Amino acid sequence: MRLKTLGAVLVALLALGAVVAAGASAHAWELREPLTKAEAMASTGTLQIEVPKEHQKFTCQIREEGTVGPGAAGTITALTNTASAKEFECEHNDGLECTGAHLKVEVKHLPWDTELATIGGALRDEIKSGGSGTPEVKMSCGGSENWWTECYFATSVGITNHAEDVEGTYDEKSDPLENTCGGFGFNQPLYYIGYEKIHLAEHPEERLKAV
Repeated sequence: MRLKTLGAVLVALLALGAVVAAGASAHAWELREPLTKAEAMASTGTLQIEVPKEHQKFTCQIREEGTVGPGAAGTITALTNTASAKEFECEHNDGLECTGAHLKVEVKHLPWDTELATIGGALRDEIKSGGSGTPEVKMSCGGSENWWTECYFATSVGITNHAEDVEGTYDEKSDPLENTCGGFGFNQPLYYIGYEKIHLAEHPEERLKAV
């Protein structure tokens, strides 16, 4: 009787393992083999924020920090080009100017979670809440414009593997479903366009891949 009971328990555990495996992501970050623990990552790139209704464009040089792995998981712990991990500035290059020709962007609810996934038939890295709230940014433009707005951040970036790094692309699939922003004197859509080069923070020479 005891052997039969143990056998039934073993079968149940194997079945549970199969269910868990089936539910796991089909994607992973890897260094020759899929990562089994989180590794520090860093990226640099250019992000353009467009506000079509106001005919405004801002270009931002950004630096991102966080982790990749284990598996398809990751985090974003900093998005910046200033001394603060939660703020970056953008050059104004079209439309009326902000104070000092800069747009200030405050990054809210960090850290954010990320996960590799197939979206629309292509590999992308989803950007999701890390438990503190929906990924959002607050943008402030002083001077003659004098407006501020809070918006959802990009929902995902396209992923392309290169020999020297992984490229993340902000494109039309990055825009939030509800990408209308709210704020003082502001209630209209905006769009994120750009790219970032993703690599390991401590060993950038190692070939990181997303599969």
